[in-house]
Amino acid sequence: MKQALLILAGFLFFSIDGNAHTLGSATKNVESSISKFSVVCYDDGNGNTDKYSFQIRYISNLPVGLELTVKKVGASEGVTVVADKSGVFSPWGYNKGGNGAYELTVTKIKKGASALGKIGFTIEHHCTAANGAHTGTSDSIDISPPDQDDPNPPVDPETPPQPAKGTPGFSGSLTNKTDKRRYTVVCSAKKLNGIKTATERYRFWVKGATKTSPYHIQMKVSKGEEAVAVVDLDSTDNVFSEPGVVAQGDGQYTIEISKLAEDGNTAGSHTFSVKHECLSESGARTTTGKPKPLR
Repeated sequence: MKQALLILAGFLFFSIDGNAHTLGSATKNVESSISKFSVVCYDDGNGNTDKYSFQIRYISNLPVGLELTVKKVGASEGVTVVADKSGVFSPWGYNKGGNGAYELTVTKIKKGASALGKIGFTIEHHCTAANGAHTGTSDSIDISPPDQDDPNPPVDPETPPQPAKGTPGFSGSLTNKTDKRRYTVVCSAKKLNGIKTATERYRFWVKGATKTSPYHIQMKVSKGEEAVAVVDLDSTDNVFSEPGVVAQGDGQYTIEISKLAEDGNTAGSHTFSVKHECLSESGARTTTGKPKPLR
């Protein structure tokens, strides 16, 4: 897809080169953090790509720098540029690999006692033909190694991914007369690493908390024309449902918690627990509002 601006991780940055693409993300907390992306250069009608151009900038008070290495997939050597001052772009780097896939690797350069902490960064990049015309530059794909800061240890493949410790949540109950409860939750942008970062998706889990019941608990979330539902099939195992995701950005999401029964009998009370979070495209938490009941 040809466009003047590429947005990753919900960050929007001013571009020095009006024709350049902009990729924004953040490193992990660990000192050995590695962020990787894949970008493809191609002939979009302006001719074959001659070179892929790139530069990087970061914003942080930490005693670190950032190194960006770009290697054509299948090649043994890459081209590296270094940003060593917060807020200042590195020199431009050029990889004359022609059309095809390029791998971008961002690593921390330790300049003090510790390089712990997340660092927001911006990469400006574009593919050009030999005559200087901009050629096709694909959307970037995040191919980073698994998050070394992940608070969730590996789980049995039969167990659905569970919410991380500290994930916001709320609880409630469905009574004999009430087989459905509705709420609204608002996701909004949050300042991360000094940059206002928008929500990309709302993720949620539900868990029934009544050990004996002839039905299951369903949580349905909708925004606009998109609706996603998840079900806790077993209220006795203290495990949340599979996660559900509605990717509709900032704004108000509508939640509906209801009883499901194979025989249609939803008599009896049932308590439930919900975990939910608003996330940027990079997976960083934005602002998750307090749920408000709907009558």
